[in-house]
Amino acid sequence: MKENVNRNKLKIIIIIGKDLTQKTIEYMVKHRMREYGENKKDFENNEKDSIFFFLKDGTIIKAFGMLKPVTLYCDAKQYEIMGIGNIMAVEKSKWYGTILMKHIIDYLDNNGYVGMGGTDNPNFTFYEKCGFIFITKLLERFVYVDENTKEHRPEAWDDKMFIFDKNNKLQELIKSNGDIIIKVPLW
Repeated sequence: MKENVNRNKLKIIIIIGKDLTQKTIEYMVKHRMREYGENKKDFENNEKDSIFFFLKDGTIIKAFGMLKPVTLYCDAKQYEIMGIGNIMAVEKSKWYGTILMKHIIDYLDNNGYVGMGGTDNPNFTFYEKCGFIFITKLLERFVYVDENTKEHRPEAWDDKMFIFDKNNKLQELIKSNGDIIIKVPLW
């Protein structure tokens, strides 16, 4: 049985990555370590332009996630998206993740952004319930280009890509067959 959450006490705090405190970064790293056994994210150096969302109950963070400005390149065109990443409910099965995602979707919608993220099998249902659609075989087309070494290497994404694209800005990209180039590491 799910415990009722007093949604009136919850609030969303939005912080640009460059303004994150060391304490907040340590909190996110601690919970990523607990959840995944490791942390491959460098919030301090690689997410200065990302927009972080924190669902708080008073001063306690119950869930967090981010949107990262990303440019996708395909067939001589570019597409601006917000990469959805690092979504985590600190306490599971209490609707915190769902509440956080509703705010992120509202933010995307209110600002006319396309949101895209990757997830693996256990999380498909969660993202579908939040209103995202899955695009099969899209992640197979992603190639990461490192500007320093000029290496091309497949991005290490999990199983599927999910998107929020209310105005169908990515339809041409999705229907094409070309590689999708990104110039930032996995978000």
